[in-house]
Parts: sequence; C-alpha cells; structure tokens
Amino acid sequence: MEEGLEEVLRYVEKRIEEVEKELGMLRLLKQFLEEKMWKAVPKVEEVALQEPARRGEGALAAAIESARWRTYRSGQGEWCFADELPREFVDRLRSGPVEFRGHTYLYKKLSGGKEIVARK
Repeated sequence: MEEGLEEVLRYVEKRIEEVEKELGMLRLLKQFLEEKMWKAVPKVEEVALQEPARRGEGALAAAIESARWRTYRSGQGEWCFADELPREFVDRLRSGPVEFRGHTYLYKKLSGGKEIVARK
C-alpha cells in the first residue's frame, strides 16, 4: 500500500516541477509580449507628424507629451503630476478614463492629496 502512495507522491512532485517550469516560461513570454505591445504603440510626436492637427489635438498632444512622465516600477505604464498637464484635460479625466492617441489616461487622487494622471 505505501509503495503505491510513494509512486503517486513522486508523480505529483514531478508534475508540480513541470507546471512550475511551464509557468516560468509563460511569465517570460507574457513579459516579452507586453514589451512588444508597448513598443508598437505610436508615440504622440510620431502621430502628430503624420496627422494634421484636428480641433487642437496637436497642441494638446504636445502639451501632454511635454509633461515629465515617470515609468511605474512594474514597467507597465507611466504617471505624472496632474499640474503638469493642461487643466481642461485633467478636468475631463476626473469624470473617467480617456483614450487619446494610443494611450488610456486615468486621473487619480492619492491619499496625501496629490493628484496624478496615469497612462498605459
């Protein structure tokens, strides 16, 4: 009886090792794909050069891009202080996320009262 249990235990341990190895490979693949996606997103300057300015979008894009964007530690997205962006844009973000030229922007008010805008 114990011999059968030991065999099952060895099988389970082997499968756990295989699954952990596969999970590690999937995490690396996910990271690679996310990096490729971010590189594929056109930058505001590139889009501004290719498209004529529509309804002031060119000026807004330039103002947004000139802010000091900081990368999150995870590498997934950026943020800047809200006072570095045009007030009308931040006011619009207060009512919900906005997609603009390949990024999704989101307004956040931190616990200390600081206001930031995040983008992905």
